[in-house]
Amino acid sequence: DYLATEQGLSVGAATGVTAVFGLACLGCAFAGSGYGASLYARDKSMFCRFISVTTLCAIVPFVVLINAPASMISTETGSPRLLTLLLAVGGGVNAVAGPNIKAVLMNVNSAEVRGTVFSAFTLTDDLGKGLGPTLVFVLIAICGRRAAFTLGFCFWGISSAVLFM
Repeated sequence: DYLATEQGLSVGAATGVTAVFGLACLGCAFAGSGYGASLYARDKSMFCRFISVTTLCAIVPFVVLINAPASMISTETGSPRLLTLLLAVGGGVNAVAGPNIKAVLMNVNSAEVRGTVFSAFTLTDDLGKGLGPTLVFVLIAICGRRAAFTLGFCFWGISSAVLFM
C-alpha cells in the first residue's frame, strides 16, 4: 500500500518488492540462526550483540525506503529501482533475531518452566503484533504516514538496546 501510494510503485511491483523482502527474511533467518548457534556455543555475550546489531541494522533500509524521494524508489513506469530491491533485501536482516531468541529461551530454561517461558514470550510477541499497528495508526493521525512509519521502525532500536544488555 505505502510503496504504491506514496513511492510510485505499481501494485504488482510493490508486491514484488514485498516478495523480495520475504525471501530475504527467509534467507537471513536460516543463515542467521546457523551463525547464531555457532556464536552462542563460542561466546554468549557476542551472540547477544550479534542479534542486537542485526536488529539495529534492519532499521536503516526501512527508514530509507520510507523516506527516500519516490524518484529513488521507482521508475517513471512504476517499476522498482535496484536500490529498492537492495533495501528490501537489507531489511531481511531483521529476521535474524526471531529464531535466535527462541533458541536462547529453549537453552536457558529448564524443562519444568519452558512452557511458562514460551507462553510469556508468545503473549508479549502477540501483544506487540496487536499494539504495534494500533500505535502506528495513532501516530498516522498525529503526524502523518511517513513520520509514523519512520518512528515505528525506529522503535526497533529499543528492542536492539534490550538485546544488547
